[in-house]
Amino acid sequence: MKRVLVVDDLAVIREPIAAALRREGFDAVCAANGREAIGLMRTQPPDLILLDLGMPEMDGLELLRRMKTDATLPSPPVVVLTAAGDKDSVLKSRQLGVRHYLLKAQFSLADMVARVRELTSDRREEASAGAGAAVVAQRDGESGVAGRVGGGTPGAGTVGVDSGSTASVVPTPEEAAAALRNIKPRVVRSELVEMLDRCGELKALPPSVADVLKVVNSPQANSEQVAGVIKRDPAIALKILRLANSSAFASGTPADTVEKAVLRIGVGAIRQAVMSIGVVDRFSSVAVEGFMDPVLFWEHSIAVGLIAAAATRARGGGEPDAAFTMGLLHDVGRVVYAELLRDKYAEVLASAEELGAEVERVESRMLLMNHAEGMDRILRAWHFPRDLVDPIVFHHLPAADIRRNCPKRYGEVATLALADRLAHAFMLGSSGNDALYPTDELCRGLGLADEVIAEIERTIEGETETIKLAMLASPGRTMQWKRRVDHHARALCSPVRPLFVSASPACDAYRIALDRLRAAGDEPANVGVVHISSPADRLPVSQAYASAEADAGVGRLPLIVLSPEGTVAPEESVADGRRVLMLPTPTPMARLTGVLNAAVEACGARAAA
Repeated sequence: MKRVLVVDDLAVIREPIAAALRREGFDAVCAANGREAIGLMRTQPPDLILLDLGMPEMDGLELLRRMKTDATLPSPPVVVLTAAGDKDSVLKSRQLGVRHYLLKAQFSLADMVARVRELTSDRREEASAGAGAAVVAQRDGESGVAGRVGGGTPGAGTVGVDSGSTASVVPTPEEAAAALRNIKPRVVRSELVEMLDRCGELKALPPSVADVLKVVNSPQANSEQVAGVIKRDPAIALKILRLANSSAFASGTPADTVEKAVLRIGVGAIRQAVMSIGVVDRFSSVAVEGFMDPVLFWEHSIAVGLIAAAATRARGGGEPDAAFTMGLLHDVGRVVYAELLRDKYAEVLASAEELGAEVERVESRMLLMNHAEGMDRILRAWHFPRDLVDPIVFHHLPAADIRRNCPKRYGEVATLALADRLAHAFMLGSSGNDALYPTDELCRGLGLADEVIAEIERTIEGETETIKLAMLASPGRTMQWKRRVDHHARALCSPVRPLFVSASPACDAYRIALDRLRAAGDEPANVGVVHISSPADRLPVSQAYASAEADAGVGRLPLIVLSPEGTVAPEESVADGRRVLMLPTPTPMARLTGVLNAAVEACGARAAA
């Protein structure tokens, strides 16, 4: 029996993988870090190592270096299985002899088992036959199974997605919460506060920004004076011109001079525009590369700002330019943490991805202060107005908690929270957190009509592209534009054509995300998806889905059910006789794409039969 050593600091990751390997006939042993792995390698030499990179005490790269330099250690093939997909980690792993590099967010257990068989078998033919048999066995056993991915299903069974499926290994919310409670903080809160306060001083806004703010803050300031001080800094002047001619500010005659740009934006709004430009310039450093993509980060922030501005205009009574500023700055705390904490923050992001948890929850546990709370200190040091800072601090709260904690500023905080969630659904950029959150309650609380969301959906991608060029492009700087939706689409093994039903589909983030992943063409749906946002919606949504399926003439499709904590199942008449996969809300994109793969694979197997 071939022995595989699984090295990962999170039990909720390594134990399911080890169990899957044992089912396939391997002797799987586990270690929580490089030091434990070295001890096991001496006493139980493995035939192969499955290795995570980000671990405490001794990480994966250090273990690989020890294996290179210590002749007393065995040197079996190594397959890296990690959340770190940056170029530097890949290159270093290759240089240290790694045979395969798998990302936790995208790999399938079937593929992993096939690679393990290939690297441990004496004959490649046996490896191929064994891998094929694993997939066939899974397909034969799929029909009529009610499954669970990240949540329980009362009355519908709690069988996990089968080991041969293409679903990612993402812990259930209960497992993730338990693992998170066991993680020790990586910093002392007082030390982090001191670092943030120093950052506010050292990364003060540029002198040119301070000069503009000094003039703007004068009660006697006029557009000519403001334009004069802006023109002293050509970079700021160019960006003000681009912003003035963008959809973020009022329409009208295009501005071809700084004076016209100031008039178009307005002397009052110029203050926030210049502050935004200063912050973006301060925190567009390549120092965060390897933690998050700076361009994708700012693309997400710009999209949030534009959506917040559009929602504010639709509601009336607010200031769209202030909403845009809040959106632009809402996640800057993540960049601050990446620059201040480096490896510790990389560990936070890796843990969030491995656990399938929201980044802010992991930050609160590992750093004792999430990024929004940390940015509160810096923005106050820069004298940002309180009405801009509060929405940034509280935008991660659930809808009910926003009303309870911020009753006087509910509109601004809820608008920013909704904009952030919609930007995630549109897959415009990425701030290091790819979770999908419900949006229907926020839309109802803000009184936004379906037509407002439809207009945002129609225009947001083009508007984001325009502002991205205005804010980020500069002479001599080459920008590499990437589409986050393409990243998630590549995780799908087959074309996905969802039949989606919810109580409020027009403003539903899950419908928006699925539409972005939908395969082109007019072929019939191959997977059903329902979002049941509360127990009260169970019956009407179940009935609406049954009608939609009948109208589409697609038979009984595999069905994915999204609900709070994955606990609200559809009506038995809808669930019976088909495969049902339960997903909790919020849910990470990796979990959603993995379950879509499992469901579409089941549909294809049924059609082939």
